[in-house]
Amino acid sequence: MARSASRRDVVKAVTRLSGYVILSALPVTLALALHPHSKDGFLHNLGLGAGLTGFALLALQAVLSSRIRLLSNPFGLDVVMQFHKGMALVAASLLTAHPVLFALGSGTPRIFGLDTSWRVNLGKAALLTLLFVVGLALFHRRVRI
Repeated sequence: MARSASRRDVVKAVTRLSGYVILSALPVTLALALHPHSKDGFLHNLGLGAGLTGFALLALQAVLSSRIRLLSNPFGLDVVMQFHKGMALVAASLLTAHPVLFALGSGTPRIFGLDTSWRVNLGKAALLTLLFVVGLALFHRRVRI
């Protein structure tokens, strides 16, 4: 028999979820506070926001999957793991959109070639690795891993 959530449980859950949202938005908030008048275009700034938010969500994935009782008790471990999976897809989507929006914002699709700086090439390798890991996580039963 499922027990009904007490007011205290609801407050704990809302507090933890609010903390997650604040930590996810913190990099973008700091970037806007430190550079409020950017001269870059809208798509460039949107790409920057996608990258910062995606990286913050990616960093929080380790916390979500660590099975900390402080997080899992108010929600239940199965709910936390489903949230972890969903947020991983959101993070991967944001991190995939990051270079695309940068390229569209700069007006040159040069970022997709191999004649870019080592930093851009390292970012491409990191993104491909991330997408490979997300793909394995999504299809691990089909691939029998």
